[in-house]
Amino acid sequence: MNFIGIYNIDELLKFADDPILLKIARIGIRSSDELDQNLETITEWEYKYYKIKHSRNIHPTRKENILKMIERELRPVIINVINSLSEVFEAWLDQHNVDDPYVLANARYTDEYIESVGPEDAVKTVKYEYEKFGGKNFVDTFLTSNFKYFKELIQEERNFLINDYYYQLEEAELHENEEEIVELKERISELENYNTSDEELFNQFIFGYGNGESLIENVYDSPFLQNMLADFYAEHVFSLWFDHWKQEGIVETINELRDVYQKLQKAKGESIRDAIVAINLALNSAHQTGPMTSYIENRYPEVNQNFLSELSNKGEDDIQEWDNELVEMGL
Repeated sequence: MNFIGIYNIDELLKFADDPILLKIARIGIRSSDELDQNLETITEWEYKYYKIKHSRNIHPTRKENILKMIERELRPVIINVINSLSEVFEAWLDQHNVDDPYVLANARYTDEYIESVGPEDAVKTVKYEYEKFGGKNFVDTFLTSNFKYFKELIQEERNFLINDYYYQLEEAELHENEEEIVELKERISELENYNTSDEELFNQFIFGYGNGESLIENVYDSPFLQNMLADFYAEHVFSLWFDHWKQEGIVETINELRDVYQKLQKAKGESIRDAIVAINLALNSAHQTGPMTSYIENRYPEVNQNFLSELSNKGEDDIQEWDNELVEMGL
């Protein structure tokens, strides 16, 4: 079978209503896995599409067929762009889900985030956020709110102390220091009877033996670190964070960006023009502290403000090249 492309598109005039022939005819628009390349493709073919659409030198039937092929081949590119941008908006909306602090906290303190910055910096970050919005006594509050995750760590700490006290007891008995012997036996008995499931005893252990800082250091290796950070954020940081940003209009911003996200989803089934309008709306939207492009760039580093500026301000050389390509295609 001979390949039917845009160079011999005139043949389509003989079969204007033949869906099979329209299906095999191709222009050559290709979708990419890279957001920046897909945006480049949309920019180029948006220009060419409307150049062809408003041309007076192309037979109406031929023009209609060409535009249909462009729409068909550009659609997967547009869908890929919408999906890429949707991922960014979904993540942002989850990280700002004021209706469910636990969804918000788990979206911010993911395993991937902890792995990327390191456990110690992840703990420092939640501490910074807590104190930034007015939280006090981070170490005590963090440990108390997460006591259910500390049973194994506390058991190890308790055994360490018991062993140390037994060593001191042997020394005291060797020197027949009765007062110290009594005191050490009381400490050993107290620790041996310690119940790790009792929050009150947990607090007594932490604050009575002064092990708060050492336990904080131990959480860096805990398999429950993500749970600890997310739970702490949801239960102690969220309300402080929300009280601050509510005054700055965060609720209104969330509603606006949710609307942008919904328009992106709807655009998957709309015309090329409406889909591109929805994409541009997403690219130009903003949140409380800056443009959404900062979040887009975090996920897709190539799509930064400079790239988008160049994309929307194509020079004469690019336009001339596209015009030349249309001429070569006989358009």
